[in-house]
Amino acid sequence: MNFEHLLIELQASPSDVSLHQKIQQLIGRMGEKNPIIFSDYNPTVIDQLKILFDSTLINPQYLAYLSAGQILKKYRITPDTDPASGDDRMLLRLAQDTLFLALLEKVVNTHPELEHFLTRLRRHILFFYQSGQVFHEHLFPLLPALAQQAFNNEYVWYEQEDECEAVERLAVQLTMLAGQENNTIDVPLMVCGMYRCIADLPCASHLG
Repeated sequence: MNFEHLLIELQASPSDVSLHQKIQQLIGRMGEKNPIIFSDYNPTVIDQLKILFDSTLINPQYLAYLSAGQILKKYRITPDTDPASGDDRMLLRLAQDTLFLALLEKVVNTHPELEHFLTRLRRHILFFYQSGQVFHEHLFPLLPALAQQAFNNEYVWYEQEDECEAVERLAVQLTMLAGQENNTIDVPLMVCGMYRCIADLPCASHLG
């Protein structure tokens, strides 16, 4: 039985333990970078991957490469895609995409094209915040998800020099803000968390 057939069966019986186990075995045998990657965006596959991410029977890391490939195709993300282009429609959709958020929060991304996009997205968010602009509230889910992905991958993403300088300034600002009463620091804390472990920040002792 191939992967697509298993997904179709899973759609009909999402709580079937044996199907979850068969899918994990199949993905494990084929390997993450074997061409189980679908040539086109497949909404059915997206729906089933969401179910699999919620399963306690499957190591979600097995789903990382396939999920990343589907996300890239769904949003037509290419090496030239610029999150800072001024069109926030894709970012708003990504911020509400449960598969994209699960990928960032639960596994280490292994797809180089998605990693390239994520590093550019992180940079865009950092300098958007530093410029004093206000985030659309529907973009908020991106912040903790990207911070969690950075933590998951142990902060291996490449940082340009101006990013390092901006993050250091932000860490100092956080320390001052955290020591004052009635300050809400959730947004700058998550932005900084995309680059540094929150527990290691100078402001950590003020976070309770």
